[in-house]
Amino acid sequence: LNMGKLAVGRSHEVKMALRNDGLLPATVRVEIKNPSVHFTLACRPSVTLGRGEQRTFQVRFHPRIVGDHNADLSIRTLGNEAFEDVTIQLTGAGYTDEVSWDLT
Repeated sequence: LNMGKLAVGRSHEVKMALRNDGLLPATVRVEIKNPSVHFTLACRPSVTLGRGEQRTFQVRFHPRIVGDHNADLSIRTLGNEAFEDVTIQLTGAGYTDEVSWDLT
């Protein structure tokens, strides 16, 4: 998931959704596996979803230094090894300009 190129000190947030399309309740754990000060996750570490339930969460990119940044977002179903873990690579870049205009 490319979060784009942002000026250092700015932030960009992406809303994501988890939905249980199965027949049984499922407990899911969402976490950033290789923690980075440039990416944060706004959600509880684990959530139980009933059949047809959906929960949203936010992934935020806020570069603190210039350069390319990445982290891995992990989504795991707990207590049921039949389901594969999902890993989404988060990427983004921080930059600074010598001159910058912010029109408001």
